[in-house]
Amino acid sequence: MPIQKYSNIDTRFSAILISTVEGYIKTCAPVSSKFVQGTLPMPLSTATIRSVMSSLEQDGFLRKAHKSGGRIPTDLGYRFYIDSINFTHPTNENTISELESELKTISNNVDELLSATASMLSKLSNMFGVITISEYQNSILADIELVELNGNRVMLVLALDNGLVKSIVLNLDIEIAVKHINSITELLKEKLRGLSLIEIQKTISKRLNDSEAINHEIIQILINDRFNFFSIENNKLIYTSSYNVLLEQPEFKDIENFQKILPGLEKKFLNLYIEKNFNVDSMNDLIGRENNHEFFNSCAFLTSKFKCESLSGRIGVIGPKRLNYVKQSKGHLGLVHTKLWESIKHNNRHTLRLDREVVNAILSKTGPHGRRDKSRGRPASGIRHLLRREIMLLLNMEYSKLCQILLQNIDYKSSKKQEITLVMPDLSIAINELKHELISIESGLFNHLVFKRMWAPCLARLVELAWINREASKNRSKDC
Repeated sequence: MPIQKYSNIDTRFSAILISTVEGYIKTCAPVSSKFVQGTLPMPLSTATIRSVMSSLEQDGFLRKAHKSGGRIPTDLGYRFYIDSINFTHPTNENTISELESELKTISNNVDELLSATASMLSKLSNMFGVITISEYQNSILADIELVELNGNRVMLVLALDNGLVKSIVLNLDIEIAVKHINSITELLKEKLRGLSLIEIQKTISKRLNDSEAINHEIIQILINDRFNFFSIENNKLIYTSSYNVLLEQPEFKDIENFQKILPGLEKKFLNLYIEKNFNVDSMNDLIGRENNHEFFNSCAFLTSKFKCESLSGRIGVIGPKRLNYVKQSKGHLGLVHTKLWESIKHNNRHTLRLDREVVNAILSKTGPHGRRDKSRGRPASGIRHLLRREIMLLLNMEYSKLCQILLQNIDYKSSKKQEITLVMPDLSIAINELKHELISIESGLFNHLVFKRMWAPCLARLVELAWINREASKNRSKDC
């Protein structure tokens, strides 16, 4: 394949192609050889650059917008770019603080949280934000209620362990006394709580068959229509932002172009599309015609998987092919992903034992400079709040940077420790995935002391190392 020729034989080709793609991302205008010349790390004449660009055009990586104009990248050019560049875009700490503050104002209702998170992702990226939930059939029924409305109408409310809530109104043939509603509610609680939705669908008839209320109208309705009641509709498993943000992109200022993608942003279509095209074995991003539908032929679709103890799915953005891949891929997606599982209200108390000196240093941290003068703000109160922030910063750190820190501290051991109890999710899955990601980048980390521990002490050591490295970097900057 031509792409191999450029990566293995001549670095000029890849450098010129990357420069062209980045130039088009910034300007949304055809890129000239003169522009490329000013961005390359090596000295090349414009004639040489034009010759290389011509070869790249012949092999399908670039194309000419006009006969005498510069070049713009093709889908293949974008694919080469995203597979070649090193994502080193740091997450802004002020952005994290703003997100924290905004998420704290949101209801504990997971539907509202996920909807707000999709909107935040859109606001951060200036793209269309989307979140989908998967494996929902394994959700556990945490509670069930029957609520009398009026006459012969009753509302069924299901609360799942992952925070999702479903309600549906039952229209009955006859009025039912409140005492009967209460007794049926207690029966359903006793027989169904603690089961997954799929288990309820398979066994509800058998579990209720020996009860005195088996022939009651409500029970019969639930059994006969169990696949409808004890499931979650596809359009309620997806959360999206407003698509108006895309109108700010030059590619979609033409209303006809914008209208072409609108059907693809409808929840029902989009949820099925993501389920079909982003599975376990697929790439996390699709560019242009890599998308298997004409709705998205002019778009880039970037996603990232997320998973916590009780909720999993995919979070992503949709925008023009010219979107800033560095910024989206390791900046905002990771940040919102982290806040997503951190904010799920399925937490327990966990104890972390951290180096006492690090704890004291974190507590002594001052707030940011004031807007109107250079005085320092007050530090955030409480080690628990500060430690949650440090954990989030750690999990948003670039893998390459974290690898570097660990390699520089192969024999790191903390000193006298202080116990801190936090209400937080079980992060065993997240820490295990982080470990495998880092080892895949640097195999020498396989025997690192930090990874010889359970998830909680492993997390504590990583937080300590990240803090120590960040403070050391700040001190070096001051000395310079």
